[in-house]
Amino acid sequence: MEAPFSSSMSPLLPNLGRLPVLLAILLITELLVILYVLSLSPLGTFDWQRLSLLSLYAQWISLLAMSGLSYWRSGINRQSPKVAGGIIFGWIIGVTLFSNIGAQWVYAAGKWASFSLAWLLRDIMIIGVLAALILRYLYMQQRWRAEQKASQAARIEALHARIRPHFLFNSMNTIASLISYAPAEAEKAVEDLAALFRASLSQNDVLVTWQQELDVCRAYLRIEQQRLGRRLMVDWQL
Repeated sequence: MEAPFSSSMSPLLPNLGRLPVLLAILLITELLVILYVLSLSPLGTFDWQRLSLLSLYAQWISLLAMSGLSYWRSGINRQSPKVAGGIIFGWIIGVTLFSNIGAQWVYAAGKWASFSLAWLLRDIMIIGVLAALILRYLYMQQRWRAEQKASQAARIEALHARIRPHFLFNSMNTIASLISYAPAEAEKAVEDLAALFRASLSQNDVLVTWQQELDVCRAYLRIEQQRLGRRLMVDWQL
């Protein structure tokens, strides 16, 4: 059984109520209608009447589908990706089905004798393919956002591990205690602490010299010596 949507996951369905998103969807819909009309029109002519009717029909489907998805967006995004995708796909197909039936009823002046099953199936197939492509795009966007979020969290965890908060707090307390009676030693401790963090936050795949490693060790031990005093005994054997 697939796990439901959690708050740490990126939502599948974006906010369709934002004006840039709305205009982009309407523009893409209109461009698809124009391409469809061009494919049906004879060479050198353009059927403006067909364009106007199909534009009204296609934009109606787009607006109705987006309205429903925007209304149920929070509930859809709480579902698992597969369930959310099934809901979105089913809603778009349902809107297409009833819109086509309504369009045929209006076009035939309320007479069902001229109802075209081929027209209905053709529209469902076309919209179904487009809906599947849109869902694939949304799923890839969700995966990309989740990977970006995980990568950012990993970088923060790595930075947290490198900083070592307990050592930082102990060092700052040591420096604060030195400022009043030994400002020169406090200044040297600050320089040592800066050198330690510079070395800790540098890239791990960059090779350094033995002297640089030794300088970092000496800076660390000087800070610990200030904090521990006589409890820390160091015997260098180089």
